[in-house]
Amino acid sequence: MELAWLPQRLAEVEWLACLEEEDRRELAACFGEERYRFGEVIYREGEAGERFFVVQQGRVRLVRR
Repeated sequence: MELAWLPQRLAEVEWLACLEEEDRRELAACFGEERYRFGEVIYREGEAGERFFVVQQGRVRLVRR
C-alpha cells in the first residue's frame, strides 16, 4: 500500500519534524492504512495505545467520558 503523502504529514508533527526526510520515509513504511465509517469508534479512553493514527482525510472527534 503506497502512502506517499505520509512522510510530509509526519514532518508536520512537532516531535517528528526533527527527523531527516529519509528517516520519515522509513517510519512511514511501517504504517498501514485503515478506513473508518462516520461515527465509528476507533479508540476508547483507557485502552492500551498500540497504534499511531495519522488522519489523511476527514475529521476525528475526541470525546472524554
